Amino acid sequence: MSTVGKLPIASVSELLTQVKSLVNETFDFVAVRGAITNFSVSSSGHYYLSLSDKNSLINAVMFRNSAIRFPVMRKLKDGDQVECVAELTVYEKRGTVQLVIKQIRLAGEAGLKLEYERIKKKLESLGLFSMERKKRLPLIPKKVAVITAPSSAAVQDFINIIKRRGRILDVVVVPSVVQGENASAQVISGLEKVLSYNKKYPDQKIETVVICRGGGSLEDLWAFNDERLCLKVSDYPIPVISAIGHQTDYSILDFVSDLRAETPSAAAELLTQKNFELQSKLDNMRKRIKSSVQIEIKNYQIRLERKTPYKLKQVLLSLVSNYQKKLSGISLLRRPEKYLKIYDYQIQLDTLRLNLSKIMEFKTLETKRGLDRVESSLSALNPNSVMDRGYAIIKDKDKNVISLVSEINSNKLTINFKDGEIDV
Repeated sequence: MSTVGKLPIASVSELLTQVKSLVNETFDFVAVRGAITNFSVSSSGHYYLSLSDKNSLINAVMFRNSAIRFPVMRKLKDGDQVECVAELTVYEKRGTVQLVIKQIRLAGEAGLKLEYERIKKKLESLGLFSMERKKRLPLIPKKVAVITAPSSAAVQDFINIIKRRGRILDVVVVPSVVQGENASAQVISGLEKVLSYNKKYPDQKIETVVICRGGGSLEDLWAFNDERLCLKVSDYPIPVISAIGHQTDYSILDFVSDLRAETPSAAAELLTQKNFELQSKLDNMRKRIKSSVQIEIKNYQIRLERKTPYKLKQVLLSLVSNYQKKLSGISLLRRPEKYLKIYDYQIQLDTLRLNLSKIMEFKTLETKRGLDRVESSLSALNPNSVMDRGYAIIKDKDKNVISLVSEINSNKLTINFKDGEIDV
């Protein structure tokens, strides 16, 4: 190989091959944000574009097999801001550095919304939102793990409500960042720590996991739309409550979790609801028992006071005195009717007899009037009564009554009179 000085002379292809090898060894995947220019699509379905900012530009391509997984490609145009994950490589034929795009989304909130819909649609198609997959929460859990930032206001609200309502519920806080690039990975790590804890302490198992934070924007909460985290929660053996604190919008974690609470405080109330109801019932029973016991004690005190020798003597003397007065005013031999109330019973008996006689007369008269009305109705409805007034009944050969001219369908008719019938 010829040289120039000490440097070996290489062909252009050899030089670019070395540059490409060096680039591939130095860079694996890169994430890039920029504005689209020179956007075009080939007949084979490959997309060609450039990404630029105010100072630089780099060529990029997204091949058809990658593009079909990102419907947003069909909507892109020059000037759109996008974020890409791509391989950095060298296109040897032109000697240019270029990006081979593997993932793409619109930059900013619009891009996040498109990515949100893509992940949601994918996981929903896998059946991860199905109600049949949801695990039932224990009615009265004894231990719960909260994966969150330990110094946040959200976890403090959660713990305060547990202390006020739960009493017997033990809370284990698993520290994790809940915002930023590492948040989803740390939450996944927190879920693994809970499983390790249960293996280490099988007699003190955590029965429910709460993933919580105090709300925020779409970008703040993006970690809870992470596909890896959602897959982890959907297959998690312990019931998971999502309490992200955004009351109007849903994260994808809300759909795959076993239960969604609007806020961390709402999650604490849900976990302690049954226990709170039982405690309320016990408190009410305790009050009723205490009140009943106090009333019984008071009654026994009154009865005891009445049964002292002095009180008993007073009661007996009073009763004897009352009976003596009643006996002195009674002379049963002289006026038995008065004291036995015989006169009163006689008057009542006469009154009842008179009332019964009036009722019988009234009922008899009403019954007779009813029979007269029925007899009159029957007489009016009797066909013979109508025929007495000169009317007749016309029938066809099948003995069907003819009431209209249009019903005559034969030459032979029968006319029924009161005293017989004739054929015509």
